[in-house]
Amino acid sequence: MKTNVLKLIALTLAAILLLSACGAPTPPADPNENGGNEVVTPNEGETRVITDMAGREVEIPANPQRVYSTSPIGTYFPYAINPDKMIGWSSELRTTERHFIDEKYAELPVLGGTFGNNSKMNPEVIINANPDLIISQGPDKITEMNIDNANKMQEQLGIPVIVVGSSARTIDKAFDFLGDALNEKEQCGKLSAFAKDVLETVSASAAKIPEDKKVRIYYAEGEEGLNTDPQKSPHAIIFDMVGCVNVAELEEAGGTGNISVSPEQILSWDPDMIIMNPRTQGPLFDAPDVDSLYNKLKSDDKGFWGYLDAVKEGNFYEVPIGPFNWADRPPSVNQVLGVLWCGKLVYPDYYTYDLREKAKEFFELFYHYTLSDEEFDKMLSHSLK
Repeated sequence: MKTNVLKLIALTLAAILLLSACGAPTPPADPNENGGNEVVTPNEGETRVITDMAGREVEIPANPQRVYSTSPIGTYFPYAINPDKMIGWSSELRTTERHFIDEKYAELPVLGGTFGNNSKMNPEVIINANPDLIISQGPDKITEMNIDNANKMQEQLGIPVIVVGSSARTIDKAFDFLGDALNEKEQCGKLSAFAKDVLETVSASAAKIPEDKKVRIYYAEGEEGLNTDPQKSPHAIIFDMVGCVNVAELEEAGGTGNISVSPEQILSWDPDMIIMNPRTQGPLFDAPDVDSLYNKLKSDDKGFWGYLDAVKEGNFYEVPIGPFNWADRPPSVNQVLGVLWCGKLVYPDYYTYDLREKAKEFFELFYHYTLSDEEFDKMLSHSLK
């Protein structure tokens, strides 16, 4: 009898415990489960406040999806980061650019923008394109005018505008900032790391060049080569970075630069090397401009240029193009590749990396494009010794 009572009590207690367990709420998940590395994507409509590179506090989408840059300088940053977030281009793509840009993105609309000395932005067009974030990007020397323009644009469009400053010397910092702003830290980390490695390599190599070994260059721009940019210009910065001496001792020009000079000035400067900003789409497309300065210096009719030792000795080269100019026009992400090229051209004994391999890595990372040996050779057929 006693045994039966004990069995009954035990069964009753087991039933009570089972019912309690079935009705108990599920405990919260351990935040450290799976190593605590779960990435939480912000919900649509969520916002956050960031401080842009001009020191402005801006409320932006927590995870921007439709991004637009109003300048050619900035347009290629979102493309390198995540082209799926781009909604358009600030200017029309040319043949060379379309060659390297995926057709899906090359067909995005041209929305205009603000750049150089011109404003080609139609507010209605921008608003109708429905961006959720606008990037106003220019040189790293951000001025009060840049800030004022961004504030006016934001007020006029009713869309958050962030100011980004960058140059060839600080491009890694721009990618670090945009990685946070666009919620794209992984890709921006790779882009920033590549740029930083290039900057450190170039800086270390340039520091080894003795003063008496430095090459004096003239950067020939414009149809006749009678325009140039001085040392401090963002359009000539890659030459300074690799250790060249820019012979154009002129006041820096704002906007698009391109200061006019005379043949007499160029003759008096008597540079060791002439580096030309080509007017054509480049030799990659087998359609060189017969009137280009490069072809003129190759011909018998060299004009006043023929009096320069640099021309007599054949020491003149074109800046490579692909997708656009590696030196400037615009002074954007291609300057990372430009300093590698310029160092290899002017000081091959000090810059000992494999330029071909560096270029392939750059195109894969920045343009999501696999560069062939044939393309590399054609692009640089006027650009290396």
